Amino acid sequence: MVNLCRLLAARDGVTATIVVTEEWLGLVDTPTATLGPRVRFEAIPNVVPSEHGHAGDMVGFVEAMYTRMEAPFERLLDELLAAPLAPAAIVADVFVPWTVAVDAWRGVPVCVLCPLSATMFAVQYNFHRLPPAADDGGSTSPVNKTAGT
Repeated sequence: MVNLCRLLAARDGVTATIVVTEEWLGLVDTPTATLGPRVRFEAIPNVVPSEHGHAGDMVGFVEAMYTRMEAPFERLLDELLAAPLAPAAIVADVFVPWTVAVDAWRGVPVCVLCPLSATMFAVQYNFHRLPPAADDGGSTSPVNKTAGT
């Protein structure tokens, strides 16, 4: 998403705002200076379980993302819409489906980004770099296997 925003902001007149939780804002390792003057981050409160350990309760994390993020995002969006440089469109992650209704209600067009297709393209594009199948029945493990283990 950050790279997409950088590409969009490279066009004249386009400014991109990336909305993350406060925790993610602290975790993002991209210095804002390298993003350029037209890409910025905004944060909503930490309403989802912490990034550290949420894999232990993935269902709870997804449920919180679907139910608790909407209200803080709406408040932030209302602030952004009242600003001199109001959003002309929203690019939302496919895993945050409520953004479509939130933005449509305010008359803001929504583009839904599904990064999985880009990921699959990258995997297939670099498939030739994977090690060839081994003679031991197809395992490509870099760990040497010894008899009896």
